[in-house]
Amino acid sequence: MDKRLVADTSFYSFFVNDTSEKDSLGKILNDFKAEMPPKVYSELKASKNPEFLDEYKDKINLHNSYNLSFNAILKPLFSKEQEEKGEHEVIVVALFCYNLKLDFVFIIDDGGAFKFIEKNFPDLIRHVKRTASFICDCCTIYKIFNKPESLDLLEKMGNSKFFIDKITLCRIKEDLKKHD
Repeated sequence: MDKRLVADTSFYSFFVNDTSEKDSLGKILNDFKAEMPPKVYSELKASKNPEFLDEYKDKINLHNSYNLSFNAILKPLFSKEQEEKGEHEVIVVALFCYNLKLDFVFIIDDGGAFKFIEKNFPDLIRHVKRTASFICDCCTIYKIFNKPESLDLLEKMGNSKFFIDKITLCRIKEDLKKHD
């Protein structure tokens, strides 16, 4: 199991808080080791369904950046709002994975953080996915879900409080339907 997953809070929340798809998240974590910064962990611990953190603790590598203070590297570059959301910590963990030449997927749904990465760390972009496109990849590339499972998750995404542009979601579903 060499594949790593560096994801923001919204990714995990989609599976455990926005929908009742904790088992689908479990399937993903069977194939990926989650590299999780403390801000994401604490936000999930405070969410309405934190028990998955204990259930999958063997699949989560918690980066305790507050002890290491490595999040200070990017802190000055973010607004106070972005800092509170913990996006800088997720980016730092992704940078570590990149510099260690690990096989990883970097899931970030925040548009501002995506633009920040694009502008400041263009080498990371090839690792970046959004939650919806990663769900598609879980069918087409990683073979974690079959097509009906992925389409069902994408449908649930459209009906949940997860923020995604409806046109983008429709395009991803259509692309998945065309895939063999």
